[in-house]
Amino acid sequence: MVAIGAWVQCRWIPGLPRRVPGTGEMVRFALNIYGRFSFNYFARNADNLLVGWRFGSSALGFYKKAYDLFLLPAGQLSSPLTSVAVSALSRLHRGSEQYRRYFLRILAVTAFVGMGVGADLTLIGKDVILWYWGRRGRLPDEFSCFSGQASASC
Repeated sequence: MVAIGAWVQCRWIPGLPRRVPGTGEMVRFALNIYGRFSFNYFARNADNLLVGWRFGSSALGFYKKAYDLFLLPAGQLSSPLTSVAVSALSRLHRGSEQYRRYFLRILAVTAFVGMGVGADLTLIGKDVILWYWGRRGRLPDEFSCFSGQASASC
């Protein structure tokens, strides 16, 4: 009843699609964005599918927790830096030399800190998992070799 009432009260009635200048460009842009999101989704979840299929649901749970723990420092680092960088860079003109200089500084700091944290977790990731989860966090040796956190011990 609400839909019928809205239809009667609404003055706009949709018609057949028409070709208007700029429509093709918007559709191409939308398809490009949708394609990138789809590819990113499947690329990020293909490993979960393979681990679950090969090792089972228990190993997939351990893998997912280890992967989340691996990504946590990156998220904790990039979130505040992103808010600072966006506000700082939004005041500058995109093509200016100062914009390039600030952007490269932000990128260098992020890479320096991120690579240090990543290297630390690669070397001591297994110990961090055991410390965080206790004995429940014990990973099977053949499985832990597949995660970046335990690659140094394999």
